[in-house]
Amino acid sequence: MIVPAKYGWDKAGNFWIGTAVNGVYQCNKQMQVINHYDRRAGLPDNSISTLYEDSYHRIWVGCQFGGLNRIDVRNHKITSYVS
Repeated sequence: MIVPAKYGWDKAGNFWIGTAVNGVYQCNKQMQVINHYDRRAGLPDNSISTLYEDSYHRIWVGCQFGGLNRIDVRNHKITSYVS
């Protein structure tokens, strides 16, 4: 069961779900999961506190115990900004 912590639509029409324990899910318009980002994919933490899309269509993910992270949806690369 997915328990959403944060969620929202991006400019491409995809639905993003940030969860309390399972990382981030990217769903298409039919609500089918097309990508899942978690610790195995490169996030430092699976507990998501915020999601934001910038003007370059990158998704910024705030993790409760892992700082700020950026997902580039074009290449699925995760960059972590942790102090």
